[in-house]
Amino acid sequence: NGSHLSMLHGSPFSMGIAHDTAKVHWVFDGFREEIVRYDFGKDHGPGYHNHSHGKVHRYSEVAVKREANIPSHMVLDKATGWLYISEPFNSRILRMNTKTGNKKRDIPLINEPLAEHWEIENVTWEVYIDSGLVKPSGIDFANGRLIVSDHSNGEIIVYNTLLANAIEMGRIQTNKTGIMGLKIGTDGKIWFVSNTSNEVIQINHAPVELDAAIQDISSIGNDVCQSTITPVITLKNNGTDVLTSVTINYSVNGLNSNTMVWNGSLAYNATEAVALPAVNVTTGKHKLLVSTSAPNANVDMNNMNDQKEIIFIAYTNTLNFPFNEDFEGSVFPPEGWAYLNPDHWDIKMNNSLFADHKWVKTSGIGGFAQSNSSAKMQNFTNVNINGQEDGLVLPSIDFSNAVAPLLLDFNFAYAQLMSSRSDRLIVSISDDCGETWKTLFSKAGSQLSTATIQATEFVPDSADWKLESLDISDYIGKDNVKIKFMSRSARGNNLYIDDIAISDNTTGIIAQQKQQFKLELYPNPNNGHFMIELKETGNLELLNENKINIQVLNFSGQVIYTEQMGNTSRKQISLDNAPAGIYFMRIQIGNEIMSRKFIIP
Repeated sequence: NGSHLSMLHGSPFSMGIAHDTAKVHWVFDGFREEIVRYDFGKDHGPGYHNHSHGKVHRYSEVAVKREANIPSHMVLDKATGWLYISEPFNSRILRMNTKTGNKKRDIPLINEPLAEHWEIENVTWEVYIDSGLVKPSGIDFANGRLIVSDHSNGEIIVYNTLLANAIEMGRIQTNKTGIMGLKIGTDGKIWFVSNTSNEVIQINHAPVELDAAIQDISSIGNDVCQSTITPVITLKNNGTDVLTSVTINYSVNGLNSNTMVWNGSLAYNATEAVALPAVNVTTGKHKLLVSTSAPNANVDMNNMNDQKEIIFIAYTNTLNFPFNEDFEGSVFPPEGWAYLNPDHWDIKMNNSLFADHKWVKTSGIGGFAQSNSSAKMQNFTNVNINGQEDGLVLPSIDFSNAVAPLLLDFNFAYAQLMSSRSDRLIVSISDDCGETWKTLFSKAGSQLSTATIQATEFVPDSADWKLESLDISDYIGKDNVKIKFMSRSARGNNLYIDDIAISDNTTGIIAQQKQQFKLELYPNPNNGHFMIELKETGNLELLNENKINIQVLNFSGQVIYTEQMGNTSRKQISLDNAPAGIYFMRIQIGNEIMSRKFIIP
């Protein structure tokens, strides 16, 4: 169908490839003899070849040489960022630190449009192994062990990478020349390809006597909404001796290593679920590493399957409402918030190449021009983020004692760059720690716009903002609710949000009775002079039977105005000295409390 799903138009004679994350892979470009990072940016699906979202970064400083007809396989150690590269032409193994380097310059496009085509400089790389190899080709990495196949003689060499320099541990004689790719399976067995005999071969080593393995880590999802985790591992006996004891080592982020000793009886190939003691975690991204050692108080004869790790994000802060965020603080995202980017995990990992592709805090731009800061999605200045999704996730909020109506309010501003480009804002909510999300608000293009189309960078003035109010009363009674603001870029213009507020009808003071009144406030926004009007939905005598207490609260919840209304249904309110901002009108009639938000521009 004419499509090139690999996006390798610019890298003829590609001799090796290594998976990274999401839509990213690394390539040994044999034509230009350099290492290249390919990022699809957006999945276009089968049968298409539009890679205008793609990003190609060329690491020309890494000196590699192609050998015709012998692959130069590569493998990425995702824990450290080291990319290991076999180079048969020079009989050596290189490694490159993929977390280093910065943009040197834009370079001309090759064959197709791209969002980025960069040359990268200041990369850390080195010759890692330069002896004992003739034509290294296949390569794989697992648990601190690097295995390399030699195309010329059929040897498979095992190296220990846990020390400063690679240490050769041993050689496997396969008696198969022409070995190319090889792979370590999940069971620790080695698979390889022989080009000479056209075979895929598994090395079935005989089981050893003592071999304790970690098969899985469970009970922890990608997101965790508590401050402790209780991991459960699946322990497997791959050894022929009955396993009666093993030491289990575990740590979070490599700190405070803990151990526990398991005792029991596991026959060959049997498994058992083992719960580890609870571990405390803080808000943020974490790596849990679990390993086994000392099976039956002896030496493990196969350490290729001793270790497992998982990465998760913990949200440990649970806030009470009312909740307010005006982005005026010095930390962004605010304390306890999470930043999500499903397509480009590099952002989450703070890769400097992508540091500007996200929500940022503004300076001098606030909602309705009443504050100094807001959150801005930089759709205009980042021309390479078409289709990219960036999310801001609030801390978990406890709505156990909320009273209807429970409202989520926020201000936003957006202008299209042109009618054909429709950036989108999606607001969603979850009560199961982010496993599932329900969409509350989703608008794009002209439906999202608060100002006319602007061909230049959009910077809103006071008239370009809009207040949105969403009813989230369905989540009353839930004690762990998350709310997410997600931008989906169309390479259009800037999007701003500000003054996020969550409040119920009582602002958490007393429970609401069946509502007997409807409160109206107009105009809104206003200049501090406005009218309130009470309309009864029940007994018309209730206004005469109860005192009517009025309060006005500022955005921080401070009472700035109080008065008794008297037995009347309409009243003019004058806040002569109130500064511009967001306010809440609260009225209490007997046991009933009503509130309305208003703005003084």
